[in-house]
Amino acid sequence: MFLLRPVKRELFFAGKDCLPTDFAITSTISTTTKEDMMPFIKLNCVTILNGHFDKKEQMKKHFSKWVNLAYGWNALRNLIFYGQHRFKGFANNHLAFSFLKSEYEDIWKKEYESLDDTSSHKFRSKLDLDNWLIRYWQLTRGNFYPIGRHVKGKVYEIYNGVEQNQELFKIIENQAMPMICINDNDNVDFESMKERIKQAFDRILPEKSSFEK
Repeated sequence: MFLLRPVKRELFFAGKDCLPTDFAITSTISTTTKEDMMPFIKLNCVTILNGHFDKKEQMKKHFSKWVNLAYGWNALRNLIFYGQHRFKGFANNHLAFSFLKSEYEDIWKKEYESLDDTSSHKFRSKLDLDNWLIRYWQLTRGNFYPIGRHVKGKVYEIYNGVEQNQELFKIIENQAMPMICINDNDNVDFESMKERIKQAFDRILPEKSSFEK
């Protein structure tokens, strides 16, 4: 994850209560392959959530944060599924999120054994939880300030070949958004693209920081 330009604190904490900025958009969980652990982990997180909250009640309590103009058409999606009592999933961005310490403290008190068990694992497994649970908990309790899904930025997959990554290079060089996540995948030769990505960053960050030798 990279910041492409200077940002204000309001990108991460906003409103009169200085709450974490985020988007509450209903979604579903789908799997790609049986080796992909993330859908199972997300499902575990939602299962924990449903054990503590009724979706319809929480949406009613924080209606303006679920049906919000900042979400565009996704606000209509939330309205359509307003009557459901169980969460099926949330839209996620592979970017930096803000959290309140109080949310961590609250969920650790209520789900200590589950979180402690996950923390004891050296490697990720299908039985684990992750930080999405903290985010979902925070959203469900209404402790966030609504923003558009792509206000902070977007995720860009790396592909083989310079031409296939032109949009990424332009986004970096034009500092077109506050933040990006550059994501590789199993089928990409990242070493062959690393130098071109470095060239794009050198255009906006030509000088070394005080932390670099």
